[in-house]
Amino acid sequence: MTFAPAAIDLACRMPTKLKLRLRHAIAGLTGRHIRYAGNYRAWGEAAAAASGYAAPDILERVATAAAQVARGEAAYERDSVVFTERQYRWPLLSALLRAAFDNDRKSLAVLDFGGSLGSTYQQCRPFFPSALDVHWFVVEQEHFVRRGNDEFETDRLHFCHSAAEACARARPDIVLLSSVLQYIERPHDLLPEFATTDARYLFIDRTPLSNADLDFFTIQHVPTAIYKASYACRIFSRLRLVEQLERDWEIVAEFPSDDGWAIASGTCFRYSGMLLRCRR
Repeated sequence: MTFAPAAIDLACRMPTKLKLRLRHAIAGLTGRHIRYAGNYRAWGEAAAAASGYAAPDILERVATAAAQVARGEAAYERDSVVFTERQYRWPLLSALLRAAFDNDRKSLAVLDFGGSLGSTYQQCRPFFPSALDVHWFVVEQEHFVRRGNDEFETDRLHFCHSAAEACARARPDIVLLSSVLQYIERPHDLLPEFATTDARYLFIDRTPLSNADLDFFTIQHVPTAIYKASYACRIFSRLRLVEQLERDWEIVAEFPSDDGWAIASGTCFRYSGMLLRCRR
């Protein structure tokens, strides 16, 4: 007998909603936490009201933090914030090791779409067995790829302009989409491309889901202590996202991400993830 994996609970109950409203109000006053504002009908409306990712100081802050990690001065970085104590993301590591076991534990090729300057690779790297031949391919924006190739590329960490370029260098065992789909204008057009990479697994993480019938759009404001920026952000309808994914992939597991719950203009959503296996 086989059992379907349990779906993420996206029912935002009143105690959680009240806490989120209070946290949102405090974030608006202090600027010390991520907050979300607005409920827009279309991506273009949200993008027009946000500053976006193009600001050059964002790359500089990320590069400075990544350099600290590379020099051994920090355990890892995320979104330009450095951490001195190592923390592992166990669902991700479980997915990576599962993909490696399918290769008889000898090698692992990862396509990390939107992987910044290798943040996730650096966070995971100490956990990998020394005998595992890991090659990590980050696909990013042009200015990130250029900086990555100039300063951070190694014999294991590589930077590419597209998924096609990464696949030309090595067939990925797993595609990683961590905190990236919500910032892409047309993610539903992009998702089918990953089924053509011949990757056996797809890992989605830190992605905002709701139990609404349709996606909606908001603006994510970065804490001013990190840098001043705001991004258009898509909140996915889990129903719609799963319907699309299941054309090419089978859900192995779903799980809540550490980012937890958030609220935008009274609508609650939950950061979540899932591991999927290719049906072919």
